[in-house]
Amino acid sequence: MPELLDPPSVADAARRPFTVAELAERFGSLPAWRVRTKPYPGTATREDAERLRDAGDLCELVDGTLIEKTVSYVTSVIAIRVAWLLMDFVERHDLGWVGGSDGYVDLYGGTLQRAPDVSLVLDEQYPDGLPRRGYVEGAPALCVEVVSPDNTRPEMARKRREYFENGCRLCWTIYPATDDGPATCEVHTPLTDDGGTGPEDGAGTVLTEADDLTGGAVLPGFAVPFAKALRRGA
Repeated sequence: MPELLDPPSVADAARRPFTVAELAERFGSLPAWRVRTKPYPGTATREDAERLRDAGDLCELVDGTLIEKTVSYVTSVIAIRVAWLLMDFVERHDLGWVGGSDGYVDLYGGTLQRAPDVSLVLDEQYPDGLPRRGYVEGAPALCVEVVSPDNTRPEMARKRREYFENGCRLCWTIYPATDDGPATCEVHTPLTDDGGTGPEDGAGTVLTEADDLTGGAVLPGFAVPFAKALRRGA
């Protein structure tokens, strides 16, 4: 029998209670353990999310629900290497700021909070400098997600849509090598069906280790072997 979550109030009690499995499916076919059930899903606030982060728990706030970020050592190494490659270029050309996995961003006016594994905020987005406290408002120009075993493709597609709807212009979704195949990077831009710019997730391009990561219109001139993001000596 599926686990039912007890509604926290009379108002919520009028609704049919969610099952953990239903919630996990709603947020992108997630493993059920990643969905925090306290506070009750749908009622969590920014303050709840910040309290958990202060305690060392990395959670994103999605539709009033706290979703645990997945981590692994391999994905953290790749994320740091990507950040290092980006930072080298961005610093030399004085273009903006490169953030890490605890660099949360406020989307949809702060009702949703995500934390890309790596992100680039351009000077043009914050001409007066980054805010000294709190989070970046809107999506960074470039968002990078390094996929852990407990991430899912529907979850990644949802994140890209949210980033694009809030101003992101380029997404790299990196899938580390597994026993089933080599590493790949899916490159997406916000393309609509008619080829114009918009919030929809374009078909994307799949890179292999033989290809270069390029900055496109976001970082003209940036090009590094994708293999350099994966291992030393590449």
